[in-house]
Amino acid sequence: MKDRAAAIIIQDNSLLLIHRFKSGREYYVFPGGHIEDGETAEQACIREVKEETGLDSLSTRHAFNFDNEGRREHYFFVQVKPDRLVLGGPESAYQSPQNVFLPEWIPLSDVNKLEILPRPALTLLQTRLDSPDR
Repeated sequence: MKDRAAAIIIQDNSLLLIHRFKSGREYYVFPGGHIEDGETAEQACIREVKEETGLDSLSTRHAFNFDNEGRREHYFFVQVKPDRLVLGGPESAYQSPQNVFLPEWIPLSDVNKLEILPRPALTLLQTRLDSPDR
């Protein structure tokens, strides 16, 4: 199983997530995906942000890594150029009534009310945000 890279994008007290509806299940994920051959985790993160949100990354900073069901996940804090959210890349081709991808800004105050996967990523993010040296 290929490693995964994902973005933590916070702007104006909101977190950018991908709202998923898949096979009757509703949940949210961080923008991200598999690291392709020859790509670094950071390069994959930047590519996935562009594909899944249409936004250009201005800067990245490593946030944390963890192992999730046999694969390594790499998370980066990403600053983006403000623009309209547009789904592209492979996700736009997979879009169907049974498999929906919607990039959405979620107020930070609402994040704990949602099912965000993988759960360890949200826990690690909250730990980092609560840290005085974040």
